[in-house]
Amino acid sequence: GFINDQLPAAIEQAKKQKKLLLIDFAARWCPGCIRLENEVFHKKSFRDSTKQFVKVRLDVDRFENSEISKKFAVKFIPTVVAVTADEQEIARFV
Repeated sequence: GFINDQLPAAIEQAKKQKKLLLIDFAARWCPGCIRLENEVFHKKSFRDSTKQFVKVRLDVDRFENSEISKKFAVKFIPTVVAVTADEQEIARFV
C-alpha cells in the first residue's frame, strides 16, 4: 500500500528500513491517475517488484503538497518519482 499525503513520515520510514521512496503525484479527478491505480498499483507483480520502496501518494490538489510538487518539478500528472531516502531523484515516469 501507499502512504497518503505524508511525505515526512514516508521519508522517516524509508530511512529506518533502508529503502528507497516511490512518490506518486496524482489527483482524484485525473483519469490517468485512476487508471494507473486500477491497472498497475493493485497488481501483485507491481507490489512484488516495489518491495524495496516505501510508497507514498501525494494529492497535487492539496495545498500542503504544493511545495513538494514544485520541489520535484511536477508539471503533469500522473508523475511517479523514485528517490533515495535523502530525496535524491533516481528515476521519473510521467
